[in-house]
Amino acid sequence: APPFTFGEYMDILRGQVRDSVAWLGERPGILHVRRHLAATPLLKGLPDFRPLRIEMLRAEKLDALLDILNRIEEKYGVMPSAE
Repeated sequence: APPFTFGEYMDILRGQVRDSVAWLGERPGILHVRRHLAATPLLKGLPDFRPLRIEMLRAEKLDALLDILNRIEEKYGVMPSAE
């Protein structure tokens, strides 16, 4: 099977965020998932990613975290090279 596109991976991450919030509630769900998002291998090595990573770690609301993920997809839009 062909690899997922960057957009498909971002859809999966957004789904995991929503699932975590649905399962645990907004605040605990965000606390649970944001550290995993910030460390995901998908986002490692992206240029100038540090400010967005810090924003993810500080996000406290579902809408804010989803906005950050949307901005990441808009900014990087393609699967980073694994070189």
